Amino acid sequence: MYYYDCPPYEGQQRLPIPPEGNRTGKTINFKRHPPYVLRSNFQEILKSKRKVALRMGVLGGDASWVLHPAKVKELIKGSCQWSDLTNDDFFLDIKQKAVDLKLGMDITTMTLNKHVEVIVLVAGDADFVPAAKLARTHGVDFVLDPLWDNHSKNLSEHVDGIKSFDLVSMIQRICRVEPIKRPDWWNAN
Repeated sequence: MYYYDCPPYEGQQRLPIPPEGNRTGKTINFKRHPPYVLRSNFQEILKSKRKVALRMGVLGGDASWVLHPAKVKELIKGSCQWSDLTNDDFFLDIKQKAVDLKLGMDITTMTLNKHVEVIVLVAGDADFVPAAKLARTHGVDFVLDPLWDNHSKNLSEHVDGIKSFDLVSMIQRICRVEPIKRPDWWNAN
């Protein structure tokens, strides 16, 4: 199994909305932020697992706070006002670099060297169309798992099938670690 990711962001950032009566937001140290600690721990576990390759990209550019798209829609509809926003309505946007490139190169290498018969790509990005096309033209069964999310129509045209697997359960079994928070779809078939 190849797992592609970047190391978690370890910087400090001021939250976008300051507490009432203050001019600046509180500072959050992402090196100690629980989701980022969990991600670091998860990556360390993956590194030690047999037949798992952790393929790491790098973080690039500046980090900036972005309003969640669902909240933007609420603002546009008028079901939410700017004054209703909280820091939880924002996420820190940091760009990953080299992850897609590594994934595409690995698909190409595994395909051309005939190391695989089936590839399950967990993504939804049209950036992988060339790699999917190459794999399929060389006889590899290419399956897309968009994790029950939207995916590029262009990508879905160039795969042999679309199926969302319960990856959380699979990763839990491999790592022997219980997730901290179970998503609603945890027990879905």
